[in-house]
Amino acid sequence: MSVNIYKSAFGAGIGRGMRFLRHFHGLSNNFYLARSVNQNISPYSYSCREKLFSTAIGNSSEKTVTLNDSLTGKTVDLATALNREPANVLTMYVCGPTVYDAAHLGHARTYVQFDTIRRILQDLCGYKVAFFMNITDVDDKIVNRASEKGMDFKDLALEHETSFFRDMELLGVEKPLFSPRCTDYMDEIVSFISRLEDSGLTYHGPETGSVYFDTAKMESSGLSYGDLGTMNRGKALEEHESVYMENSEIDEGIQGDKRSARDFALWKIKDAQPCWPSPWGLGRPGWHSECSAMIDATAGTLRSDGCLDIHGGGIDLRFPHHENERAQSQSLVCDSCKNWTSIFLHTGHLHIRGRKMSKSLKNFLTIEMALEGGDDYDFPVMSPRQLRLLFLSQRYSAPMEFTTEAVQETLALDKQFSEFFANTRIVLSQNGEDYNDHKICNKWTKIDATFVGVISQGEEQIDIALRNDFDIPRALAQLRKVVKETNVYVNENESHPKLGAVRQACQLVSKYLSILGIGGGVSPFKCAVNGYDATLTFTNQSQARGEEIEVSQLLDILTQFRADVRNSLRSENPKGEIFKLCDKLRDEDLMRLNVHLEDRKGRSIWKKNNK
Repeated sequence: MSVNIYKSAFGAGIGRGMRFLRHFHGLSNNFYLARSVNQNISPYSYSCREKLFSTAIGNSSEKTVTLNDSLTGKTVDLATALNREPANVLTMYVCGPTVYDAAHLGHARTYVQFDTIRRILQDLCGYKVAFFMNITDVDDKIVNRASEKGMDFKDLALEHETSFFRDMELLGVEKPLFSPRCTDYMDEIVSFISRLEDSGLTYHGPETGSVYFDTAKMESSGLSYGDLGTMNRGKALEEHESVYMENSEIDEGIQGDKRSARDFALWKIKDAQPCWPSPWGLGRPGWHSECSAMIDATAGTLRSDGCLDIHGGGIDLRFPHHENERAQSQSLVCDSCKNWTSIFLHTGHLHIRGRKMSKSLKNFLTIEMALEGGDDYDFPVMSPRQLRLLFLSQRYSAPMEFTTEAVQETLALDKQFSEFFANTRIVLSQNGEDYNDHKICNKWTKIDATFVGVISQGEEQIDIALRNDFDIPRALAQLRKVVKETNVYVNENESHPKLGAVRQACQLVSKYLSILGIGGGVSPFKCAVNGYDATLTFTNQSQARGEEIEVSQLLDILTQFRADVRNSLRSENPKGEIFKLCDKLRDEDLMRLNVHLEDRKGRSIWKKNNK
């Protein structure tokens, strides 16, 4: 499309460039304004939009992305923090679960949030994210649980690992690029500890012979310890025993081995199975050394300096786990002038009934409970989409209360989105012929211009929110505003609503929900929870099969309805019988398919209430 089209269609000189395009960015589907200039241009051509706006608006990856770094507590610019080329490729490592029990809602919140952060960086900001997440498949909890059940620890771990990934798939969490298991990396863990030993940063416990990391030696080299901790540097680690109890193996019975409470085990000498050979004797790796070694052997290989771009996990892992990872890797991989990880991100606690949700406190709800209910679950049951929306309604780094009120608010939000897509689909499908009927006055009005301005401003504000430390609640609030204004525009507009504008609003909401992992997968390999039936295409094969089943059921209903109508004509009051059959079709038969009929003046409309 040439520049002359701008001048002919809008009466605007190209000299107004950026100011003009910023105001009309998002009007891509209203190019019926240009049809008089070039009849070959489709009024809803996405390719035309790309040609018109891509040069002037610029690539999305050029816009600023800011994050709150857990290490410094400061807001940092992502591109500046990376400080390397190519800056559009980044490594991201999130600590995964210890697989000894079913995944609970605390896990769900953490991994849904990091999945969404990954999507925003990829789909909105234009980064290529190499995402890794480990699986801890051996530790005391796993071994003890397997012993209680009379199982091999590997079988127990694999059972819960499989269950975990199944739950994640239900919630639309995309699989990592790679998930290393601890038991597959024993050689690399031993090698990593040996390198720390060669650097003079370890010592052997006099009582057990276990290998420990020497934090005092680390600090003597000019590096600091405790920066990720909530305590002042130098305070005893025992103050954080509750953190240890929740997340790692306590060094029970070998505290006399350690020179300082801040030191931690790298290799624990153990005679009992399972154990692995090492230069120091049979044993198992410490929790902190296994993760550091796996990061070094996976994500660390993608950067020439062996460092990480983003490291994340639940807030429980911030200290001591991530601090101890940092201590090892900072000492071994990087010099004192460079951070091993450019940015640390941590998700907030999930609380239930005023207490932190955790397995050790026996105060947790499983993902299965939330989706299917049960005797121990006294909250409203949710669909995977609704559960994902619930978690995204709170800032990723803030504490979150899981309450009935929060669930009800999410159900209301889900219903609002569902009805929005149902209503816009009705407008677009049932008004299509009227839109092309030249008998209807179809002039552009101030109401249309105001509505399009709302869409454009909404898109701008959503983009700003998601780039500002992933402020998803603010983005959802803007989406709700677009939904509300669209409903007003469609229902209260005295003139004919412009289908291009309605379609624009629908596409905007669908686009950003897709970025948040809710429907709209662009390929059959992209995982997402079911969307709101915004399009007539299937996002995956299972959805297609579900639609086929519903079509079959609908045909059965219509066949039976026809037979009942024919029979009613033989009754004494056929008119009354037919009215009853129509009510039954609306109130019972179609409701079983989640199809809701609404009687309007002179006609009826249908809506699909899908979850």
